Amino acid sequence: MKLDQPIHNKSTLVFVTDQFACDRLIRVGSKVANLSKTELFVINIVSTNIETINRNALEHLYTVSMDYNASMNILNAEHPFSAMADCIREYNAEHVITGAPKENSVFMAKLWKSFPEIYFYTVSGNNEVQNIHSSPGIAAQS
Repeated sequence: MKLDQPIHNKSTLVFVTDQFACDRLIRVGSKVANLSKTELFVINIVSTNIETINRNALEHLYTVSMDYNASMNILNAEHPFSAMADCIREYNAEHVITGAPKENSVFMAKLWKSFPEIYFYTVSGNNEVQNIHSSPGIAAQS
């Protein structure tokens, strides 16, 4: 994945899946982006057949993204976790928001360790925000 033009400003990235409930991640991302004065981008990475995605949910998330002045992109990638790492670099991310990973998510732990300078936040299903970075980051309440 290569952007047409490099992003020079720092950004806040929100990674969503094709579920209506991911709007909570965009709300937290908006708060973090406002507090950190960074650009807000919402990314959905599809690793399966694009025909199987929940189009209604993605349309909802697109609308929510627009409400928060965020650009939303849908990427088709064979290796979604590698695509996430590429996005973090290419979007010049300073903050990354995801849903709370399942227990023992080896990949998320590896991603967090690969980018020690990035502030990672997870948002649980009941809207609890956890800062993964070892530094305090920005306190974001949903």
